[in-house]
Amino acid sequence: MKRVLPLLILFIFIDVFIAGTDAQQVNTLYFMENVPVRQSLNPAFQPLTPYFISLPVIGFTQLSVGNNSLTLKDLVPNYAGQSFNNLQSTADVYHLYRLVKPSAVVHVGFQTNLLGFGFRHKNNYWSFILSERLDGMASVPKDAFRFFLYGTNLSTAGMYDFSSLKTNVSAYTEAALGLSRKMNDKLTVGARLKFLYGSANMSNAKSSITLVAGSGKWTYRELGTMNISSPADMQVSKGYDAVSVISPKHNSDWLKSAGLGAGIDLGIAYQLNEHINLSAALADLGFIHWTGHVQNFTYQKEVTFSSSALGYSNVNITDLQDLYNRMSANGVLSDSLKKLVQDPSTITRSKNSYSTATTARLNLGFEYSILDNTLGFGLLSYSHFISSAVVSELTASVNARPAPWFNASLSYSAFNARMGSIGAGIGLKTGIFHWLLSADYVPFRTVGLSLSDFGPKYPNLKIPVPYNSQSFNLAFGMNLALNSLFPKSRFNKRTGRYQPVSDDDCHCAPN
Repeated sequence: MKRVLPLLILFIFIDVFIAGTDAQQVNTLYFMENVPVRQSLNPAFQPLTPYFISLPVIGFTQLSVGNNSLTLKDLVPNYAGQSFNNLQSTADVYHLYRLVKPSAVVHVGFQTNLLGFGFRHKNNYWSFILSERLDGMASVPKDAFRFFLYGTNLSTAGMYDFSSLKTNVSAYTEAALGLSRKMNDKLTVGARLKFLYGSANMSNAKSSITLVAGSGKWTYRELGTMNISSPADMQVSKGYDAVSVISPKHNSDWLKSAGLGAGIDLGIAYQLNEHINLSAALADLGFIHWTGHVQNFTYQKEVTFSSSALGYSNVNITDLQDLYNRMSANGVLSDSLKKLVQDPSTITRSKNSYSTATTARLNLGFEYSILDNTLGFGLLSYSHFISSAVVSELTASVNARPAPWFNASLSYSAFNARMGSIGAGIGLKTGIFHWLLSADYVPFRTVGLSLSDFGPKYPNLKIPVPYNSQSFNLAFGMNLALNSLFPKSRFNKRTGRYQPVSDDDCHCAPN
């Protein structure tokens, strides 16, 4: 079965279910001034309209997923127009291993607004946003890739350290109260206080996982703790070969609090002169203390095997197809891993509360504007910090603002010092409605994933999979952007009633 699909599924499974907290963002929004919800990137930013109302779900929703190391192009350098289902990996092991970062970080995030509004009062702009969030991130040590790609050596012992493997996935509701204050003609500062209502979490505390392999034997040691806070009860066997999840008796239990926390965003914007605007924001500084439905699994294992019994020593893997063959059923590597995993561990279970931190985001912005601010050239440095890893991104953009009712942005993002992708965004105001659509990684090259292999229901449906991008994100929304909280009206002689007048009819002042 010469396909790369099983390897990609395995990689995504490891990355998504071994994850740490992250709050991804769409960088292209940063310099789009007429977008009311761009305050989420910097609380110092003030919307142009005196009032805005964010509608449930359609007001603002964003999705992001990606990693800091590999793209599909790295796995398949030349796909020659094939479908995703028939791809053959021609990448060599050395090429892949060189691209992997010391900590291979994968993020997945989803946010949708349940309610939001904001209003201006003199030099202040107040806002409130209630949103539902799902954030996850994984940090996988490079030694894990070294082990899988290169195997072990029979003559010398090799040390593999998997201790930096970190996991944290959280679902929670966020209520954020924000204030942006214009101090003078140049300086604007902002802050947002957050109340976090945790629904569920899965995370691992500090762990020690090492493998000394080769020299005739393998010695595997593990010591760590997995924390789970969820209405569902989880049962884990000593050999990890049986995991059962028991749903709560009542559906209402899913709405009960599993943890409470708090957070803060801080921001500043400074108009240096007529052309240059500087800005900075530190967001998502916070924590959640998990107390509801808590389960702690403390595991400990030390086991030694003969390398000849395991059968994975002195392995020379040439490409990904060779690796897949060894990982597949009855393969050398799969048999070796089964022997390690199925050996009983000492597992103790407790119900102690614990805390997790939200991952901080740092935005540093620079924009040079010309033609009375109708055209700007922006540069945004975005970083977020996960355990010992820093995921960085640099986005350059051209921002057009010919009128308050229309903003457009074209961007280019370089992710972790690698070549990136083209992004685009548009903010359009029609009457009282403001429309938003933006993405940082527009996939110009894709490979079609046919769903016919997953069942007969979708014989002709194909999903485009980005070919040369490490990440994908998308933000969209429709908000009410109001010049007046109570629209102007005039008397209609035909109906005998007062009726609202549109902005165009009442000649309202521009935003």
